[in-house]
Amino acid sequence: MIIVFKKGVTEIEQFLMYFKNLSLDIFQTELDNQIIIKLVGNTFMVDDNFLASFKDIEKVIRLDKTYDLVKYKGEYLNIKIKDISIGNDSKFCLIAGPCAIDSYDSLLETTTNMNRVDVIRGGAFKPRKSPYSFQGLGLEGIKILNQVGKKTNHLVISEIINESDLKYFEENVDIIQVGARNMDNYQLLKVLGKSSKPILLKRGLSASIEEWLLAAEYIVKNGNKNVILCERGIRTFETSTRNTLDLSAVSLIKKLSNLPIVVDPSHATGRYDLVEQMTLAAIAAGADGIVLEVSQDVEGLKSDGSQTISCKRYNNLLTKIKKVCEAVERDF
Repeated sequence: MIIVFKKGVTEIEQFLMYFKNLSLDIFQTELDNQIIIKLVGNTFMVDDNFLASFKDIEKVIRLDKTYDLVKYKGEYLNIKIKDISIGNDSKFCLIAGPCAIDSYDSLLETTTNMNRVDVIRGGAFKPRKSPYSFQGLGLEGIKILNQVGKKTNHLVISEIINESDLKYFEENVDIIQVGARNMDNYQLLKVLGKSSKPILLKRGLSASIEEWLLAAEYIVKNGNKNVILCERGIRTFETSTRNTLDLSAVSLIKKLSNLPIVVDPSHATGRYDLVEQMTLAAIAAGADGIVLEVSQDVEGLKSDGSQTISCKRYNNLLTKIKKVCEAVERDF
């Protein structure tokens, strides 16, 4: 970013202090009695309203458009899907279900034993580190998810891996999820940009917030504005939890983007005993919804049992979720 001041302006210390607080590298020069500042770093954090409030600036040059389409411009996007809406002005959204679908009966049992849920989640394609781990039921799993959703009158969401499966997903799920490992699969994002279905975009394993928003920009630029961001923890040096849940990202996204954001504390922590606390903290941070791994039969799960809470724990958590929502003036 380059900022050019009007001729004769000499007092710019308040500008410099603002940029220093954003940890930007500042390079100052003078040409023909005009001060010129070049900023290097995460310049997407520079508030355009702050710059516009000073008449001493002649012009501002952004060297790239970054994520202009998903940038916050004074109004948040609320995504309506059948009878529910996800966004800043909507009721708090609950997305819950098992990590992986293993049978119709088990998914139906879990769904019917959750007291309140807006969207049923369930993985049919499971990208795993080990090729010997359970990889999911594939398209048969999507079919089961669709059947359970219709029987219990719930919306359903599942993760897409290959763009060749898009038609089947569009016919059987209400929200298409892009997993962390595919956040920067730009060809897939472009294809999903042409879909009519809302897209839940998970943050990449080591993605910066700018990279995450640029991934969302790929989808919106190609025609699909209905993108829901999902913070699911990032990889750090810490090994006590599966990932490090970046709750500051939730509050920051609200300042930078118009898109709804939900939090997945199950994948973030990898520990069922931390899910409750991180769920409540996510609401306080401003999340529009939560994504939880829940199962009636935690012991019998084929994947991610250590981070899955039981239906009983989930139902008990609902009471606390409601209280925190009330505390932050959020509809539940």
